[in-house]
Amino acid sequence: CCTDMKMYEDALWHYQEADRIKQKIFFADHPSLVTSLLNIGMTYSMMNNYSIALDYYQRAIEMSRKVLPPHH
Repeated sequence: CCTDMKMYEDALWHYQEADRIKQKIFFADHPSLVTSLLNIGMTYSMMNNYSIALDYYQRAIEMSRKVLPPHH
């Protein structure tokens, strides 16, 4: 249990760091940022932080509608 939570915390840190880097090198609506939001949301979900996860999932959906072609 505790080691699982530590692994999720470590994963979250790495996903957030990757997101920060992507935001610096890509334009604001780059498709790669959608993946970052999904990864962060998934990790929060695995940590039982569902309201935070939902926020990231919603942001990912909004961004994907802007940057990905229909039927993607």
